[in-house]
Amino acid sequence: MARKEKFVMVGVNGLDYKVKMTTQNNSELGDGCRGKIWYEKLKIFLDKNSAPKVRLQTFYHELAHAMCEATSFNNMLEEKLGDNGYEIFIDKMGEVVYNYIHNNNIDAIEKFVAGDSEEDDNSN
Repeated sequence: MARKEKFVMVGVNGLDYKVKMTTQNNSELGDGCRGKIWYEKLKIFLDKNSAPKVRLQTFYHELAHAMCEATSFNNMLEEKLGDNGYEIFIDKMGEVVYNYIHNNNIDAIEKFVAGDSEEDDNSN
């Protein structure tokens, strides 16, 4: 019986990336990598042997790559910042996105900004 492939889909600006767990000895990821994005294949690979917290950090790092690619500024960022600077930028971007999602009540913020909120007027 064939094993069912486990994955989750993540949408980034109209593109759906398949997120899969794999191992570093798999050619899709490679030795020494905790994560990798393949823009052409719309796939993100994560090392399933990494600690859960590291895997989550790596996911947001790869998500930041997808976000930059979606802006069409990815190549320019790489050229201007160099490999090391670019990866530092991507790490920080992933961290910012993670913190925004997990440290805010996004539904309440969007309702307030859209004018659909019944929140008290704090303009005193």
